[in-house]
Amino acid sequence: MKRYMKKPWQLPINLLILFVVFASCKTNTQGLKNYSDDPGNPEIGYEILIEGEQGNFMDAQERVITNKTALAEAMATINSTRKPSIPTPDIDFSKDYVGLIALGQKNTGGYAIRIAEMRNVDHEMVVYLQQPKPSKYATMALTTPFVLFKFKKQEGVPSFIVRNAQ
Repeated sequence: MKRYMKKPWQLPINLLILFVVFASCKTNTQGLKNYSDDPGNPEIGYEILIEGEQGNFMDAQERVITNKTALAEAMATINSTRKPSIPTPDIDFSKDYVGLIALGQKNTGGYAIRIAEMRNVDHEMVVYLQQPKPSKYATMALTTPFVLFKFKKQEGVPSFIVRNAQ
């Protein structure tokens, strides 16, 4: 403690640096966009389960997960380099499906996937994304951005189309 008495500004700066380091490592495991169940409303409610920069999906992909086995396989990929692991979300597949969107491996940090909205367009589920690109000064590290989200079970074949938001 005597060390900080000579330089009182050093302790708050060290605590701030420590906070920034730990806060930047957190993966978002929450989020909700809930629209009404009004059949005239083309917007589809969804909940973000997990999103982050390290999903470990080397190839770009968009898919609907319709059972616990497929969800366990996706979570095994997401958790393959994590200690401790993120717990597998508890999903009732009789009511809900899970969507997975991954950008594949990127050479820098700063890539992200943000769902702007989900809509029913001509009986097809369309997911509109905002994909911010890294700024001029981005971390030089391999990343595999992804988002895992839950949505209400839809009629017909479970699939979706990904488009960029305007």
